[in-house]
Amino acid sequence: MDSQLTDRLGRLEARHRTLVRAYVASLLVACLGMLLAFRQQEKAPESITANSFRVVDKDGKLRGTFGMTEKGIGLKLSDIEGNERAGLTISRDGSPTLRLFGKDRRNMAVVNVGEDGMPTVSLFSKDKECFSSLFASSDGQSTLVMRSQAGSVNLGIKDDGSPALALTSKDEKSVAALWVTKEGSPTLFLRIKGGKPAVSFKIDPNGSSGVGLSDSQGVLRAALGLDEDGTPHFGLLNKDGKPIWKAPEDPPQK
Repeated sequence: MDSQLTDRLGRLEARHRTLVRAYVASLLVACLGMLLAFRQQEKAPESITANSFRVVDKDGKLRGTFGMTEKGIGLKLSDIEGNERAGLTISRDGSPTLRLFGKDRRNMAVVNVGEDGMPTVSLFSKDKECFSSLFASSDGQSTLVMRSQAGSVNLGIKDDGSPALALTSKDEKSVAALWVTKEGSPTLFLRIKGGKPAVSFKIDPNGSSGVGLSDSQGVLRAALGLDEDGTPHFGLLNKDGKPIWKAPEDPPQK
């Protein structure tokens, strides 16, 4: 009787140990499965779909946004005080624009490519009273413009490839312009307020040169020239542009 009871208890203990081992193994497998599932969740997703993103610093302040707007898609970056300092946008017509701002949120620099594919770079003073702009046009011209309250300076390459410089008053009516034609002739003209070219200087590729004085209607009234062989000429003209006197005189006709 005692031996049977002992054998039975031995079998129960062995069965209990087997069940405990099986339970521990199952628990370990379950924990391992949970750990693997958690590690899989930590992996970065291949893609994220959203209309906009917001980036904040450690204090929760908004420092950047990226997303769709009414005008297109844009990226904005702000300083620690929340002022927008840089922005990159692409409009609905595909034109990209980069803007850099001062602390007062005023445009200080703008880089843009227009709908026609032509680039423009603009720099502004803090008070917006002075700015410089460099741009190229589709007809082959490239121009640098510097403007203030007193006037402007234009330096550029014309569509025929000739360089040109223009100094303009605030009202853009008084101009001094200097350029070199594609044939190689340097030319300077001065224009007063409300008038057409009043004084012009020109040197031709053959070596001849001339100075012309015009009235307010742009009619040439006096001309001084020098031929390529050194012969001087001087003439006066009436309001219709017809000669009234010149030197040297034409030789008398026989």
